[in-house]
This record gives sequence, C-alpha cells and structure tokens, in this order.
Amino acid sequence: MFKKILYPTDFSDISKKVIAAIKQLKAAGTAEVVLINVIDSRNLDSMVHWAPADYEQTRKLIEDSVREEAEKTADELKETGFK
Repeated sequence: MFKKILYPTDFSDISKKVIAAIKQLKAAGTAEVVLINVIDSRNLDSMVHWAPADYEQTRKLIEDSVREEAEKTADELKETGFK
C-alpha cells in the first residue's frame, strides 16, 4: 500500500483520533510517517504592533507547545514501529 504517509495535524482531539487509523496502516506496509504542523503566525504578527514586549514570549510559548506535542506524537508512532 503506502510506504510513507504525511500526517498534517493541529493536535486537536479530532486530529489525535487519526493516530489509531495510522497505526492500522503499519500492518499494510507503511514504514514511515511524516508529521507536520503549521503555525499560522498572522494573528501573532499583528501582536507586534500592539504588544511588542509580549510578542517574543508568546511566540516561544506557542513554538514550545507545538514542539512538545510533536515529540509526544512522534514517540507514540515510533513505539508502533514507524520511522
């Protein structure tokens, strides 16, 4: 079937339910999962004009949160045997 699949996620509860379906693809021959998350910075960028002191802290908080969720998801997929 598919050797590599792309898993775009926003880490919502709905997107996390997809993990179960992805795990089933392992038995069908899928070897690798590429996880992607896109941070829409348009709202954050407007913050620069209204609260420049908070911008960098808020950006870092969002990026750290996404990185943590991505690492948890990647670890879960690795435990199933995905690359």
